[in-house]
Amino acid sequence: MVSCLISRWYGIGSGGALGADQCALVALLAVATPTVLAQSRLCLAWVCAASLPASVQGSVVRFAALGGQVIPGWAAPGAPYRLVVQALQARSRLLVGHQHCRAAVAFFGPGRGRGTSYTVLQALSRHRPVFAVGGLPPYLPAGVRSVAGTLGGVAGVWFLPVGYRPDFGG
Repeated sequence: MVSCLISRWYGIGSGGALGADQCALVALLAVATPTVLAQSRLCLAWVCAASLPASVQGSVVRFAALGGQVIPGWAAPGAPYRLVVQALQARSRLLVGHQHCRAAVAFFGPGRGRGTSYTVLQALSRHRPVFAVGGLPPYLPAGVRSVAGTLGGVAGVWFLPVGYRPDFGG
């Protein structure tokens, strides 16, 4: 999916976390051109890359060195849980609120994480389409319609605000 978006000159936004974020970042680093990297951004919840899991740190440093934008958060290591949650929510709002953000791609696995659900709701509230793979969000606001589709050959479901027509797919 990442290579499909890159081939259409879309930048990639990521929270720099484990799982889907890490997979997207690794795929981006493998195939992106300098132009796409310059359009891409990581919005971290933490004050620095050193606060991230060790398996992600190297990719974040390489991403920045190649011209990607890294936006640090404000949660410090050892911060109280409440502050970490607030920093993670701020990260989600930055990701989907960016002027170049045209869609959100979400992966729902077992358990449907609250963070992913929060990001989906933020995207939909900003009239951004969401492409979900592996399940459905636990809650959708009124006025959102779902349409089966694909993105880069991956089957999933588009969640579209009323009147929105995605300009990419397949």
